[in-house]
Amino acid sequence: MPQHYKYVMLEGETVKLRPILASDAAVAYSMLVDEQILAWLLWDGPESEGEVFNTYSQWEKQFGASGEYWFALERLDEPGLIGCISFSFPQHEKQTDVGYWLGKPFWNRGYMTEAVRLVCYLCFEHLGSERMYAPVFKGNVRSRRTLEKNGFILDGTLRRHLLKRGQWLDVWFMSLIRQDWQQKKPFYQPEKELLE
Repeated sequence: MPQHYKYVMLEGETVKLRPILASDAAVAYSMLVDEQILAWLLWDGPESEGEVFNTYSQWEKQFGASGEYWFALERLDEPGLIGCISFSFPQHEKQTDVGYWLGKPFWNRGYMTEAVRLVCYLCFEHLGSERMYAPVFKGNVRSRRTLEKNGFILDGTLRRHLLKRGQWLDVWFMSLIRQDWQQKKPFYQPEKELLE
């Protein structure tokens, strides 16, 4: 089990990551009803705002406790949730699964690219990751590019890997290993960090 932090805040040049809060539920729900976001998530979306509130309440209480971290993504110039990024150590403590979504009004501005960069720093610098990976639905070019900008490479395509809405979908399996991160470590460095 990696070291457990009860609170983590990271700032880049334009975005900030902080633990998700139950109070973020209403804003998250308003964005998570967009089919253009849900089409690329394994999850089919919330049935109600209350479902998001209950989930975020649990995440707020359990932040970091079992090697799972759920972050709200905010712009530095205008606080308020614009998306989420999370990671866990589901198979092995040194291999980290990362996932994320971003509200459509905030696409194509580099926010998620910077958020992934900050999470890479946290996982390799403070949590002992040896490899970070992200399964991406084949065809989700925007997400793949976000990862590639952060040094992730395509390990391969997993055929008929995930079931969504009754259809088996192919998945691009993207990863970043410690050696590659280490070679470009200054690139990932946050402007500010607070870990408790």
